Amino acid sequence: MQKELILASRDDGLGERLRAILNALYIAKRLNFDFGFIWHPLNASETEVAKNKLAPVVVPCVDEIFSKEFIQKYSYNGIFENRMDEFGKFKRKSINSLKDTKVLNFPIHATQKRLDTIFNDLDTKEYKLNLIKIWQELDFAPKIKEILKEAEEKIINLKKNIDNKQLCSLHIRVGDAIFLNKFQKQIIRPNIFARALNFTLAIEIINKELKNNNAIIVFSDDLSLLECFKNELPNLLNLNEIQKKKLFFSIDLCDKKDYVYKALYENALMSWSDKIYYTKTSGYANLAVLTGKYKEDIGIYEYFSDEEQYKIIQKYLDRINVHSFHKSFICFHGFRLAKILKKSLEEIKFWLKKAHFYNPNNDAFHLLWIEILFKEKQIKEVNECIENLLMQRKNAFLETLFCGNTRYYCDFIFDYFFKYAKKGFENIDYIASSIALNLGCNELFEFYFKEIKDKFQTPFNFEKK
Repeated sequence: MQKELILASRDDGLGERLRAILNALYIAKRLNFDFGFIWHPLNASETEVAKNKLAPVVVPCVDEIFSKEFIQKYSYNGIFENRMDEFGKFKRKSINSLKDTKVLNFPIHATQKRLDTIFNDLDTKEYKLNLIKIWQELDFAPKIKEILKEAEEKIINLKKNIDNKQLCSLHIRVGDAIFLNKFQKQIIRPNIFARALNFTLAIEIINKELKNNNAIIVFSDDLSLLECFKNELPNLLNLNEIQKKKLFFSIDLCDKKDYVYKALYENALMSWSDKIYYTKTSGYANLAVLTGKYKEDIGIYEYFSDEEQYKIIQKYLDRINVHSFHKSFICFHGFRLAKILKKSLEEIKFWLKKAHFYNPNNDAFHLLWIEILFKEKQIKEVNECIENLLMQRKNAFLETLFCGNTRYYCDFIFDYFFKYAKKGFENIDYIASSIALNLGCNELFEFYFKEIKDKFQTPFNFEKK
């Protein structure tokens, strides 16, 4: 009888791909499935955005990562295609549910997510220890094995130099969520604003660990931020000479020029630390959590309460010279937290104005400001604000209003435009007609647009399904 096939087929970054492979091997071993994988190279990002240096997302050809034997035995390139996994069907179910072939399409495509957060019968420690063992047994290419061994030895030497005190790792995920316009305008989405790390929380963790006499290595895909921290934190935190010697930055620990080798080396350094602080949505950091050695892992956004995060932002935001996009991102968190904590409207508006000041081209902030004006019933001001936006940045504004995949991310504001349309405010009528058109409500579109069609061009239909 043919065995079920579990296939790792992610097509994104190294962290997500390798985690999917670990999960697939774990499932294959536990459920007696066959294992396979798909691997295509990827060069998905720039090394500099808005004059800020970033580590690029690069995935090399498969033979640069795995041995020839591993590829010959398990590669399904050209046989199957990449496909999203279906593990969402198994939330809070037994892992044995995967044996029900009627539920899933063949072959089963492995998730990169932690299986102990999906299935209800996996012990976290047992799962993590098994993935560590699987990682150690993976048949990597000789150069990768060499790099992983180098990193392990580096950590051993670092520990000796700090008298074997606790060595922590802190990963600051930045990348696309902060620096790419397509994600900046989606900042209201939880999987965007929680994807990157609020850098002020990183500073607080560094301060806490050093004050507790521990050592810490700071990692990030934002190389400019690491340089900034390296130059400014010793004075900002008033570190003594002993503490300075216990603060390390990944940019000083790795001299590899190849981006892939550098990424895997730094990930291995993290994996051998005693504790990892990270954002739980980072595939790269999650790989380090599940490899190397068993260690404590702490999700930073979960570690601090909303009130603590708010105070930490106020404590550090204006005391360090980071890129304006970082400050805009942090100010949005201040705005979001001020609303959650029920701060005064003036305080909420203060943060939104500040977020806009640091990134005036993010139209998500314009929409959030318009929402506040609607709530304050300042309808004339809304109409004037929209008039200015349509004159100055019409395309960018409308693209943000209608950005989304299967739904519009800014639909929280749609009802306000319908409520105040046909009340003598032509710009509001125009946006209401645009919303109706893009929602496929043709009669409603005609109702809103017929009296203003001589003054406005027909709205663009972004055709979301």
